[in-house]
Amino acid sequence: MRIPQGISGLGVANFAPTQAAGKVTPDQVMSALRSGDPSKLQALKDQIGKMDPTDQKALFDQLQQLAKQLKDPKLDDFLKYLEELLGIRPPGGGGGGGGGGGGGGAGKAGGGGGAGKAGGGGGGGAQGAGGADGGGGAGGADGAGGAGGGGAAQGAQGANLPNSFQGSSNPKIQQALAGISKDPEGSRLLNAALQKGLVKVVENKNLPPGVEGRFTNTGNGKGFIEVRNANSPDLVATLAHELGHAATPENGTSQLEERTVDAIGARIQARVTGRGKDWQLNTDAYSSLPWDNNIKQALKLIGVDV
Repeated sequence: MRIPQGISGLGVANFAPTQAAGKVTPDQVMSALRSGDPSKLQALKDQIGKMDPTDQKALFDQLQQLAKQLKDPKLDDFLKYLEELLGIRPPGGGGGGGGGGGGGGAGKAGGGGGAGKAGGGGGGGAQGAGGADGGGGAGGADGAGGAGGGGAAQGAQGANLPNSFQGSSNPKIQQALAGISKDPEGSRLLNAALQKGLVKVVENKNLPPGVEGRFTNTGNGKGFIEVRNANSPDLVATLAHELGHAATPENGTSQLEERTVDAIGARIQARVTGRGKDWQLNTDAYSSLPWDNNIKQALKLIGVDV
């Protein structure tokens, strides 16, 4: 939960440029895919993201040839990530046209098809989190967010979306999640939150006074995030803060967790939007909580070092 400084009581919410990385080989990609370790795969994606575009394209061409031989679904999904990185495939939920199908996936709504594989006219994007409600049409390629005749707003690419994830119908939240999913720390938090049962992210203007965001663990292996204002300039920081809670629901919360996820949220917003946050966490509001709940160890398990 994120409570700005100056608000009392509990409610239920400069980065440095990266150095150039070495080239990634097809063998490294296949090794990471076969390991099934999300943190290894994300680290590899981070390294690929820092490569020269020419080297990225060369790696894509090599893996594309390999995919024709192996017919490995994991490799096919990885190629979709590279297509987005290279601009070959648009990110997020795809927009269908006319009677064509939008992106199949986890978005709410009418007509945009479920998690269907490729089909229909309009193509969906690669895996993403949430798309705007869309009009009719059959499901398109893997993607999040039901798209359809009217198309879908950008979803959060890169997340491994479970069938239970409903995403968000709010375009501002979709856009913020998309930005978070492209950030190294943000994508790990989002993936972990989805794996731990996050089912939706919504705007709720009726949150208690002073509460800008809130994660609710419903106690049945599911949970959801609410934000007070989807138009807030600090939406990315608030969402990232709450994703920190959603990614570690098994250990409750603590004073240190609130401070830690707040710092992570500020870092992610700085990288995604290029600006810091306008508020400071009111740490006094959490004084009744235990100091620590092993949050740093819990975050380290999902690949987020603090």
